[in-house]
Amino acid sequence: MNLEKTEGFQKTLLALLCSGLLSLVFLNQEQFLLTWFAFIPLLLATRRTSLLTTYLLSLLAGFCMFASATYWITDFLQLSKAQSLHTRLIWASLYWLYCGHLIAFVFVLFKLLKRFTVVHEFILFPLSVALLTHGYPMLFPMHLGESQTHFLWAIQATEFVGVLGLDTLIALVNIMFYRLILCLFHQPPKIRISLQWPWVISTTVVVAWFVIGGIRLEHWQNRMLDADSLKIGLVQPNEIPSLDKNTIQQGYSTAFPPEMEMTQRLSELGAEIVIWPEAQPKQYINDLFVRRAYRREIDDLDIGLVFQDQQQLTDPVNGRVVERFNASMMIDNTGIESGFYQKIKRIPFGEYIPLTKPGSDMHRWLLSFFGQFASELSAGDEFTSFVHDKVNIIPLICYETTFSGFVANAVASNSQHSHNDSGNVLVGLSNDGWFGSRHQSNQHILASTLRAVENRLPLIHAVNNGPSLVVSPTGEVVFQSDFQHAGGYLVDVNTSPDAKGSFYSEYPMAFVYFIFALVGYVVININITIRQKH
Repeated sequence: MNLEKTEGFQKTLLALLCSGLLSLVFLNQEQFLLTWFAFIPLLLATRRTSLLTTYLLSLLAGFCMFASATYWITDFLQLSKAQSLHTRLIWASLYWLYCGHLIAFVFVLFKLLKRFTVVHEFILFPLSVALLTHGYPMLFPMHLGESQTHFLWAIQATEFVGVLGLDTLIALVNIMFYRLILCLFHQPPKIRISLQWPWVISTTVVVAWFVIGGIRLEHWQNRMLDADSLKIGLVQPNEIPSLDKNTIQQGYSTAFPPEMEMTQRLSELGAEIVIWPEAQPKQYINDLFVRRAYRREIDDLDIGLVFQDQQQLTDPVNGRVVERFNASMMIDNTGIESGFYQKIKRIPFGEYIPLTKPGSDMHRWLLSFFGQFASELSAGDEFTSFVHDKVNIIPLICYETTFSGFVANAVASNSQHSHNDSGNVLVGLSNDGWFGSRHQSNQHILASTLRAVENRLPLIHAVNNGPSLVVSPTGEVVFQSDFQHAGGYLVDVNTSPDAKGSFYSEYPMAFVYFIFALVGYVVININITIRQKH
């Protein structure tokens, strides 16, 4: 009995160690190397356990990992709902419990596959990670690969397979280290000759990934030396989020907000395009007076302006608002609106209530719980781009930058419908003030950093409370502003007419189909194994 308690305690410590390693890399991306062996403790803990014990240990690891890495959920609930600490912790714990099941399901699936097939672990564990990472619904997506933005050689090959490919490679390296540890500590140490081929193939895959990464990094660094330069102005208002009506600072108006004054200054410094982040509604779309004032000002400044606003569609008979959109637009240097985009990827429970029928009891209850924060926005239905003389701007709003396949589809859509010779630039407009924490803002912008590499396009991410950043197609951060500091920044962004997208932009589902093919292979193998047993 004492031996069982000791083993149980050791396994629990290993599960907690796994959660600590994983959360650390998402809180401090400079520790990116930890990701490559973070799963080893949990693999050791669940090595010879029942399915139930595997589930409980991996759920513990997942819950603790998400509770520490996304602790800012409690700040979000306070700012959006003004909840007490006790209530915030209850709802946050439910969120962490749900997210923790991602890790739990990975290890349960891995355990089940090992029981029913003779396919090697070097296939089964990466396959389990890839399947669940791709298919498990998450409010705020988190990928293992997002922790690698400081590891430039590791992220370059995502231009072919996306961040999911990097997730899978990280899982492969973890299981390889795990098996190596078992072999080295076996008495006597041994690796069976009959099982050497998985090591050869897996090592070749890992080495090839980094060799390709080094070659592609050097290629794109040299390519960017010949790129044209575009002066971009970034405005960071650092507004405090509020559910109350718009507040107007003294000395300003809806027709001339503080952002416009900063835009004037950036124009004087030579900015060709100025970008405002997502913040409180500007009333540009719904107020004709404001719209005319903006256009006149931008015409006088002779620059382009990209910004975000709330669009309201009203009933022509009674004037009631029937639909709302989160939108972004561009006013060109002649004062003409040259592009309009309605946000497609909405945040569940923040911008719409999922899985419920409007008007149902559950829908009304959820609306009452989330209060004013649940703004019930409609989704846009098409991608678009804002055409400038030098670039095509592909707009993204809020958390759209974190969805790998979504951004790739936006790039592909622009390439199909654009008929000019200008290159593309990704522009994200976000407001992370609702989350309070710098860690959340860092996780958001570092996730969006991978979109630049995946699509081989420059990325400009303007964030209300910062840090705003500019990323080159290599994943190198060209500029990053301070967190929670208001200001205006002038940045030279290298662009190229050839920057239209990557292989991943054209075929974002290619690696997913490869994963599905592996699933088919495993299923066939399971059927053969079962028949042989009978």
